[in-house]
Amino acid sequence: MSGEHRQKLEEGVIASIARVCHIYGIPSNLGRLYAQLYLSTVPMSLAELAEASGAAKSTTSVALRRLERYRFVRRLPRGSDRRDYYEALTDPAEILREWARHFLQPEMSVGADMVADFERDLERAVAAGEYADDEAATLRERLEEMRGSMHFGQMLIETLSKGGPLPFEGAAPDLRPELQREEEQ
Repeated sequence: MSGEHRQKLEEGVIASIARVCHIYGIPSNLGRLYAQLYLSTVPMSLAELAEASGAAKSTTSVALRRLERYRFVRRLPRGSDRRDYYEALTDPAEILREWARHFLQPEMSVGADMVADFERDLERAVAAGEYADDEAATLRERLEEMRGSMHFGQMLIETLSKGGPLPFEGAAPDLRPELQREEEQ
């Protein structure tokens, strides 16, 4: 079923998601493809997505792989027609949990190693007299800031990984008036 209001809604959502992607340096075609899946109430095949987006199957396939890697899209098991079908992850909390598990946790592991190496190497350099007292104090402050950020990041990951509603769900302010003012300037 198609109509004027439905078309306006779909075009608006697709354009908005494409703009958000552009803000983050993500190609807008990924946003349009995600929006197609977001608006679909049933999983879609590669051919259906290519047709709906007006892109070649090869371009659509590459974009879908990126969206899967970014954890915005899930590939479903092949059906009896042996085609892959895709669906959008639509729950922001689920997307954040996926990001925490697949992106933030590995980054935190690297960060923890970096903090430990920084501290060890700084103390060795200070003991060898390679830093003046004021330089060492500045670097120790930066180390503590980094350690605090790592602690905050770990708490965030633990909160996201627990599942259930996030403490800030439903608390987001309406930013549309502010965004409109920025666009007008």
